[in-house]
Order: sequence, then structure tokens, then C-alpha cells
Amino acid sequence: MDKRIIFSDSIIFSEIKDNELDEIILRILKEQEDANQGVVKSNRKGFQTDTIDNFYLSKTFTEKAGECLKENYNIDKKTKITLLNLWINKNYKESYNSPHIHPKCNFSGVYYVNASEKEGKLIFLRNDKTAGFTDNHMHFEGTDFHNTYEIQPKNNMFVLFSAHLDHMVEPHYDDEPRISVSFNFGLSND
Repeated sequence: MDKRIIFSDSIIFSEIKDNELDEIILRILKEQEDANQGVVKSNRKGFQTDTIDNFYLSKTFTEKAGECLKENYNIDKKTKITLLNLWINKNYKESYNSPHIHPKCNFSGVYYVNASEKEGKLIFLRNDKTAGFTDNHMHFEGTDFHNTYEIQPKNNMFVLFSAHLDHMVEPHYDDEPRISVSFNFGLSND
């Protein structure tokens, strides 16, 4: 597991290797595509399912998110982590996701089932755009003054981030579709 600090926020990287999980995701995706039950949110030219209700997916992603949050933050023992929703994305050649945030939740994330390791980066955009006015990024090495932070997806990669972070997905140019699952979590002290 790897945590990298960006823009005074953090992104948590982990991995899930579970063949059954991937098989379920691909089966649900095929069913939704065959039934033409897609929705349009930030996705452009790709396919996105509506909210998926599947116990195995929900349990797997909630447990992984809980593990990541507990290992990386001093989370209150009374805090409850609840999966609010999840959906499957399929980006075909030239598909992308426009800049967006995930409102009404605390954390969001993505799990990559099939990802080209040369295409379609997940890009976080600094919410305070004024940092770019200084051009400091041209004078220093590192990411301290940059307005973007890029992640190259890999198969089985699990990424968890604060839902207020503006992000997008670059166009996908590989002939093989990129398949991922996105999700949102809420925190409460019930």
C-alpha cells in the first residue's frame, strides 16, 4: 500500500487480486450493456452502468476501503464506513471522462479490472487553480507547484481519494476497452 500526499490531500493506492471479483464485474457489465442500461454522467463515448447492487462487490470494496482508511489515518473507532453506490465503467477507444467531483460523500475510488498501462491516465486537478499563475512549477523539481497529479492505471489497482478532489480520465486510445469500477463511501458516527 502506498500513500502519496498531493495538494494537502492524500490518495491511497492498493491492490485487489480476486478472480471471482473480476468475473462478477465483467458478467454484470455484459448484462447491462446487452440490455442497453447505461447512463451518462462524466463519461464521454464510453459506457457506464447505473448503480450496481451486488453483495460481493459491495463487501469487497467496503472492506478494502476500511482497511485503507484505518491503515493510513487515525480514524475514530466510532466511525462507520458505508458504501453509498458503485458502478462499472467501460471506456472504448477515444472514450474519456470530463472533469468532475463526487458530491454527497466523503471518499471516492476506482478499481481497475482491465487497464492499458500506456493510455487513459486518471488526472487530479488542483481545486485552487491560482497556483498556476506563479509558474513556480517551471523552476522546481517535484509536484509541489503543479496543478495536476497523474496516475497511470494498472490492472488490479485500487485508488481511494477524498471525494472533493476534482478529477478526470484522459482519452483511451488502446483497442482493448478499459474496464473499471467506481464507488463512493460515506462516513458517519452512528
